[in-house]
Amino acid sequence: VLAVHSPVFKAMFYGDFVEKNKEEIELKDVDREFVSVLNLIYPSYKKEVLDGNAECLLKISDEFQIKTVLDQIEKLLISTISPFNVLARLNLSHQYRLVYLQEHCLSTFNSITSITDLEESADYDNLSKDSKATLLDKVMKL
Repeated sequence: VLAVHSPVFKAMFYGDFVEKNKEEIELKDVDREFVSVLNLIYPSYKKEVLDGNAECLLKISDEFQIKTVLDQIEKLLISTISPFNVLARLNLSHQYRLVYLQEHCLSTFNSITSITDLEESADYDNLSKDSKATLLDKVMKL
């Protein structure tokens, strides 16, 4: 099941890696949130992504290239966009290449004022250069 959902695991299990012939493989730098990712891909354990663990699950799913989980998380993040979290979500969209999330974040800004007001926000300072560039591009299109 892991190999079906993750090119990283597929290469590990079926490629020219030492792990291919091992009965047990140790994954380093993986915490208990990895179990949550596994629960999202194993049919008998299907769980929902929660807003509280979404960012941690994104990191793990991105690392192991588990697209089905990335898609689930992106849908959750889109459905819970608010004025209070839109900048953080925009950052996540760049960090994890979540195109639909980025589009939805940008669609919340419908005037130059709505974007320039962001500079007053404490969250604005935490924006990545890519996110700031995307906002500037949005201003230019308005």
